[in-house]
Amino acid sequence: MRWYVEIQVSGRTAQHYELTGLACVQCGAEKSAHVRLPLKSEFPSRLLQMTPKSDGVLLTRTQDGVSDIEFLGRRYQTVSVPWEQDAFVENLRFCFFRTDDDGRRNSLGITGGLLGCCILGILFFLSSRDADSQVSSYLDGPDAPVLWEGIKEPCGVTSGDLSIHRAALLWETARAKATRYPFEPKVGRDAVRMLAEASSCLEVAQQLPAQDRRIAEGILLEEKRVKLLIERDYAGLRLSLRFAVLNGNDSEVIRLAVKLAELLSLPPTNAYARWLAVLKREAADRLRAKGA
Repeated sequence: MRWYVEIQVSGRTAQHYELTGLACVQCGAEKSAHVRLPLKSEFPSRLLQMTPKSDGVLLTRTQDGVSDIEFLGRRYQTVSVPWEQDAFVENLRFCFFRTDDDGRRNSLGITGGLLGCCILGILFFLSSRDADSQVSSYLDGPDAPVLWEGIKEPCGVTSGDLSIHRAALLWETARAKATRYPFEPKVGRDAVRMLAEASSCLEVAQQLPAQDRRIAEGILLEEKRVKLLIERDYAGLRLSLRFAVLNGNDSEVIRLAVKLAELLSLPPTNAYARWLAVLKREAADRLRAKGA
């Protein structure tokens, strides 16, 4: 396996570094770093330590006074980032990927246009040091919900043969829902719940006949694919919303708050849902006051 990191500074072309053979990589502006960041005056001498694992890369912040690592809307000093997913530090985007020895990309196959929404996340870090009360209110908002927390759906049947049939049916229905996700965000989470139940049904079946292993493999891959798609959209929307707030773009604040609410489908009493509603209402009030 060969592994690489893609690093992009806001507003600049992404740079790729091959790190194959290195068990622990230092990233920063100092000369001894394995990965030297461009324009060293902008970055600390020691920014990150990167350690490859079978399921991704362990990132560790290595210098005080540096922003925490932002991953899927949460902040960490140390976090494991799966292959092909993005993490942000300061105004940098990091994406790790690997290839087979013959150079073929080893991933779930979700690239291309989906990265666009993550690039928007870079703008998250262009925040003003002199934030007004509106921005302070935003920064004091509740933690974003964890997308998949508590998603464990029991199988609707208890018979082994019936459970395999139900798993196959749920798989096909979830795939159909996933195709509608770009136009109807709520169905993406519905698809994940269906795939979670399908997995539970396969557990009921226990020993799978050889012809049904294809179903099990398909369910696992589809669940990973849909989750990754939604996670990237979720991170991109949250970071874009922050950028809109910091720049006083009220019409964009309203649009993004609505899209986040649709994606999450939270009950109105949820703290994050109430907070999104407040952001949207205050933005609308400001637009009306301006006569927009």
